[in-house]
Amino acid sequence: MIEPNPWSTIWFRPKETIRRIVDTNPNYQLLLLMILGGIGQTLSNARGMGEMFPVSTLILICILSGPLSGFLSLYISGFLLHWACKKFGGTATREQVRAVIAWSWAPIVYTLPLWGVKYILFRDELFTLKKTFIESQNLLAVLYEFFNFIDFAIVILYLFILFAGLSEVNRIPVLRSIGAVFMVSIIIALPILLLLMLMAPAGLQM
Repeated sequence: MIEPNPWSTIWFRPKETIRRIVDTNPNYQLLLLMILGGIGQTLSNARGMGEMFPVSTLILICILSGPLSGFLSLYISGFLLHWACKKFGGTATREQVRAVIAWSWAPIVYTLPLWGVKYILFRDELFTLKKTFIESQNLLAVLYEFFNFIDFAIVILYLFILFAGLSEVNRIPVLRSIGAVFMVSIIIALPILLLLMLMAPAGLQM
């Protein structure tokens, strides 16, 4: 057990919290964060896919595939970020970088119960592009925008913890950790963009 509880201190003292974790046990609650964080990210990525699958099936797919997604995301991004941080003068081990990534998912884990609330309110339209029912109800439309704002805030918190944590374990300025994340994002995005261009109809490539 690490005291004080990292789940409460990670929000406002990420550098101090990450330092305490990596100095005590870099693998502390890594499996839990990987599983729950993976499910949370998979649910977020499933928005708009309600037209392709029944929503009950889609939710089940997210729950079952989330842990594997979390595992792949943690270890692939951990490998790439460790390499990128080295290019910016970082000194952290790959294990320490993985700990930072996993704990940056803590805000995502905290919001998992909100998915149940959102589904009760918005039903299948939570995962569809069309929001006919939501837009027809003023209160639901306001609540939907409110939850969108929460999701945006969670992304900001995730990035705040990631940048601060990478800075701490690598002993580099925050701007360099941001540069490392940006480099990895480009490395991941380029093959995806090239694949989409190759798959696009010939008329759209002109």
